[in-house]
Amino acid sequence: IYKDKFKSPILIENIDYSSLSIKDLENKVNTNNLAYVIYTSGTTGNPKGVMIEHKNVINYAHAIIEKLKFESLDQHLMISDYIFDLGYTSLWGSLFTGATLHIVSKDAILSSSYILEYINEQNITVIKTTPLYWKTLIDYSISNSAVVSSHPIKVILGGEKLSYDIIEWLCSQQKNNNYQLLQVPDLSDDIE
Repeated sequence: IYKDKFKSPILIENIDYSSLSIKDLENKVNTNNLAYVIYTSGTTGNPKGVMIEHKNVINYAHAIIEKLKFESLDQHLMISDYIFDLGYTSLWGSLFTGATLHIVSKDAILSSSYILEYINEQNITVIKTTPLYWKTLIDYSISNSAVVSSHPIKVILGGEKLSYDIIEWLCSQQKNNNYQLLQVPDLSDDIE
């Protein structure tokens, strides 16, 4: 795991797995079991709990992997809080393909210069974010002559309504900034 200047890394490779027992790891979960409940306001603006079963996670993961052509060599950057479904595209996409998942601190997310540097240093290939956050990074790169990405990157937008003006502007910037702009619904999005 990359050492983030805002936090110390969690190094899972330092765990001695040989001392851990697998005795209690019997799997009694089926696809109809509840995986988690996420609270969202969706497009209605009214808070509600959405129950996500294991089959929903599996279907979503397989669909995004196929549609977005995720693979084990991808480097996913999760820049939204894990309690929001916005980040689940990167979370499930990386876990189901064996790709690398990068999680940065909230402080790091607020630094456009740090995120752009991180994208390039870590060869990030997949980001799921809001249109406004991505626009903020592009604006920063233009005003500071910073490189958004020195390599091809898939940018998946979601989590907020897209305005025509933002989409038009982001699309116009794709070629100059080496990214592919995509949009997919989240697990709890109201789809019309």
